[in-house]
Amino acid sequence: MRAQILGIIGLTAAGLALAAACNRPGGAPAEAAPEKESSAISLSAEAAGMSGVKVEAVRKMSLETVVNSTGVVGFNERRYACVSSRIAATLERVDAFEGDRVREGQSLAALYSADYLAAQQDLLQLLGLGARQTGEAGAEAAAMTERLVRSAEGRLRLMGAGEADVRTIIETRTPQSLLVLRAPFAGTIVSGSAAPGRQVQAGADLFEIADLDTLWVAANLHEKDLALVTPGCSASVSVPAWPGEFFPGRLTAVGDVQDEATRTVKARVEIANPRRKLKPGMFAQVRLTCPAGERVLAVPETAVRDVEGRAVVFQPGPGNTFTPRPVKVGRRAEGWVEILEGLREGDEVVTQGSFSLKAELLKKSLEGEE
Repeated sequence: MRAQILGIIGLTAAGLALAAACNRPGGAPAEAAPEKESSAISLSAEAAGMSGVKVEAVRKMSLETVVNSTGVVGFNERRYACVSSRIAATLERVDAFEGDRVREGQSLAALYSADYLAAQQDLLQLLGLGARQTGEAGAEAAAMTERLVRSAEGRLRLMGAGEADVRTIIETRTPQSLLVLRAPFAGTIVSGSAAPGRQVQAGADLFEIADLDTLWVAANLHEKDLALVTPGCSASVSVPAWPGEFFPGRLTAVGDVQDEATRTVKARVEIANPRRKLKPGMFAQVRLTCPAGERVLAVPETAVRDVEGRAVVFQPGPGNTFTPRPVKVGRRAEGWVEILEGLREGDEVVTQGSFSLKAELLKKSLEGEE
């Protein structure tokens, strides 16, 4: 049966080539017509109507590339931070807890540290010394004191004091008893291990804060799809928690290393999450749509049928006859298939009812075997 079908397709290709040769000077009207006729499928007008046969011309168009993938929702790492103590201290007060939404600059906790108090006293002493250094003889000493003041301010910032805290100390000439840890940006406390009275060491992480208004989806790209996508492609993300809902985003980066176990490359999709429906850790389906390049020959995917491993289209002829023609296909996008070889712009092909024609082709091959 396979040989019969491939023979029909081969005869069609040979007949088309021979017919083209007959149009050249010196070409004889070879016996191609019987061969071509033998490969054609005939349908009655009634059968053609019942099969819903529709014919369209092959045309050039721009095909957007669509790639489907899977991934995991994660934090936007540009808006994710660990808030830690930069000095050894005692937690005197905790103002924010896991799950709380906080504003930029909002107090998260307050620490008591003897070192922080001593650093403030050093700054205040230098400020007092500078105020007493007047006259020409004290100009050089005043400049030196000013440099020491700037150094003392910098030491306080390194301990974790904010600009507003340093200004308050200078303006009031009064040391603050507690060092306040503040949120670096507006977000949500996703983890917290602070408790009043706890002794903390320099570098101890106390809070993790994330801005959940934008998230990253780590998508897994298969090797065969790498040439089809570039940063900037639009993305559509769906998750099982919200069936039927699609969240728009954008592909911002494609990794440079392939995972040896999964044979995939990580890609980053950035997505807006203003309603907080997406949660880090969720499994996601990712659909990437990349801009079209040059215009290419294309037909609806319903026009192309697989016959014994070969892509075939059906071309209409006189009297409700249809001839199978092998083609070489390329990209598939949004219901269209790129045609690399086998057709020219303006050629007519069957775009609806091709499945019935394929069935007739298989039936004809079986009858030929009997």
